[in-house]
This record gives sequence, structure tokens and C-alpha cells, in this order.
Amino acid sequence: MIIKTFEEAFNVLLLQENYDQLFEIQNSELNQKIWLLSSGKLNTYCIQNHESASIDNISKTKRNSEKISVGLRNYKNNLPGEITLEHHSIKFKMNLKFIQ
Repeated sequence: MIIKTFEEAFNVLLLQENYDQLFEIQNSELNQKIWLLSSGKLNTYCIQNHESASIDNISKTKRNSEKISVGLRNYKNNLPGEITLEHHSIKFKMNLKFIQ
């Protein structure tokens, strides 16, 4: 069960799913571009900040309930310095930090 949880979280981070549809949404109020990747009952949202041109958040939902979220922060040289993986249904959270 633990390995499956890690696998599922990293699949969301790496967008390793087969998606049926892709939609692009512009949110001018928050200065964001949002991609909705749809596969049956599962949706994955990728949120890009226009100012930094980086992906800030990836979340996987099922029936409008968030299952897994990935936060990407502190970019340096186009790589996130910190990644937070959170699995909401089992209260699992993992913080990864880039070490040089």
C-alpha cells in the first residue's frame, strides 16, 4: 500500500497518466494559466503563474474532491527547489528539497 501511494503521488508529479482531453483556461484575475487534463472521472489541474512562467501546483481530483496535490516552489534555473506531495485521502505529506 505504501509503494502504491508513492507511485501514485509521483505519477501526478510527472504527469504519467493517459489523458482523454486537454483544456486550457486563462485566469486573468489571478494571472494564471490552468491546464485541465481529463481521464474518465479523474481530472488533473496544472496551474502556471504567468509572472514566473513556472508550474506552481498540480492537483488530481475525482468527482470534485482533491485526492493528490503537488506544490512546486522556489525555482532556480527552471528547477523547483522544493516539492510538496500531499495525498489527501490518507493524510500523507512529503516534502522534497533540492540539494546541491
